[in-house]
Amino acid sequence: MNHGRFFNKMNEELENKIVAAAYNELSFFEKRKIYKLMKTDNEAALLYDHHRKAVKELQALKNISCPDELVKNAENIISVKQNKISLLNRIYFILFKNPAVTFTAATVFLFVVSFVLFSNLNNQKYKYSHAQIELANKQTEQALAIVSKVFSNSQHTLETNILRNQVAYPIKNSINEINNLFN
Repeated sequence: MNHGRFFNKMNEELENKIVAAAYNELSFFEKRKIYKLMKTDNEAALLYDHHRKAVKELQALKNISCPDELVKNAENIISVKQNKISLLNRIYFILFKNPAVTFTAATVFLFVVSFVLFSNLNNQKYKYSHAQIELANKQTEQALAIVSKVFSNSQHTLETNILRNQVAYPIKNSINEINNLFN
């Protein structure tokens, strides 16, 4: 956290506890520790006072009521956007949202393919020619290159499109709206 020129010496964990105390989110004993600290540390007291003032300002804000029609329109827009998620998108998010799931799926796929190939090799009564083996090797390399490219594109899509447009942009707009409320 960076709170400007007043709070440079304090570590982040302590800052978080002071802020939590200001927002009344600590246990009784944790609050007592923070209050004792504030008696001896002006920087801690300033940080606490800064956040207590913000809490009081937030509590003093009046609720602004919106017309019911506007609320219903917003709810309809949100529900329409949520219903547009297709099955393909759901599969994409399940597979690529968590790297562990992606790794597990790839490992299982490779294991199954290897098992099928090796079990068929033992049952075959004829031998492959050297040209056939080289062709299969080349095709395997091409398939692995395609899989590598898909994973790279997935990572790029996740980082640029999804995180930037669907996560960061709405958060930025929300923060701007909050800032506009205080102006």
